[in-house]
Amino acid sequence: MFSTLLRRAELDVESDANTPRERDWIYTATAVALLENGDERARDIAEKIENPERRISILQHIDFEFVQTFIRKKAAAKAIRLIQSGRLSNTQRAAAYIDVARLLRDTERQRTLELLEDAVREVNRVEGDKPDRAVLLVGIANQLIGADRVRAWEIVGEVVKEANRFDDYTGENTLTFPLMTGNSITTISIGGENFSIAKVFRALAKDDLYRAVDVAKSFKYDAPRSAATPSPSQPRSLRRSKRRRRSLTSAWGWSVSDNPRITTSENRTTLKGFALLGTPSGLNGMPFVDPRVVAFAPTLGLNLANAFGVWITSARCLQLVRHRRPCRSAIGKSLAPFPMC
Repeated sequence: MFSTLLRRAELDVESDANTPRERDWIYTATAVALLENGDERARDIAEKIENPERRISILQHIDFEFVQTFIRKKAAAKAIRLIQSGRLSNTQRAAAYIDVARLLRDTERQRTLELLEDAVREVNRVEGDKPDRAVLLVGIANQLIGADRVRAWEIVGEVVKEANRFDDYTGENTLTFPLMTGNSITTISIGGENFSIAKVFRALAKDDLYRAVDVAKSFKYDAPRSAATPSPSQPRSLRRSKRRRRSLTSAWGWSVSDNPRITTSENRTTLKGFALLGTPSGLNGMPFVDPRVVAFAPTLGLNLANAFGVWITSARCLQLVRHRRPCRSAIGKSLAPFPMC
């Protein structure tokens, strides 16, 4: 495969390439074709490109693609070696460190922390007028959540500073590495949930909701502020419990609060109350229910109330009851007469 592509490239250079630019395009197309087949000799073809900037760009693209291949295969050791020795840009190297740290997070915590600190150093070297640093720092914070929560909070502070420098940072940005190959463009994209600011703040809100909200408010632009603001739902410990009002009776949905004709009486618990009422409790009234209040009485007690009861709150009324004298005035104008009066 390699010899065939190389021979074809040489023939194209000899027959069709009249300028160094045309030769560079031929070598670029050949290198990319080898790269798509996973052939590491694509670097050898890329080295033949005469334009220095284009040669470096192609080599960076090739090495970064191989790093991504190793990560997909979960070959962390090979990926790390290539990250350290390959021709990668600072942005590519930082993104690669983050991806490898994700592979090792659950099994090698200390190594993960070292890789993430290497990523931070690479981020600090990134230059340009794009929010790449903010995107990378969010990726680092996402991996630190499970490894070092304190350091994650520190990195989020740096995210806010970087995000406030660019009005096109939304909190869900993607890193794109395009490569022109003749009439087509080959692109490698880095992003998704692992570089999402919403994911970071969801995790941090579980640690300290109020702190997460305060940090989210410090974003200058609406898009990242909205993405970072935790959900309105509060933790269970912060929610107010709702009390249910329980009904004293279950007569077809009626409760004490539904009945405007039931009142509350005062209690006398002194000896004087005992003397007046003649009862050990010293109560100054006995509760009866007007038959018109309860429409249907499924219990014996309520049947008795329907048959005999009104609401009486006067000690005088009790005395009248004992002597079976009229007590309409003691009962009140709004209630029916006591049946025994």
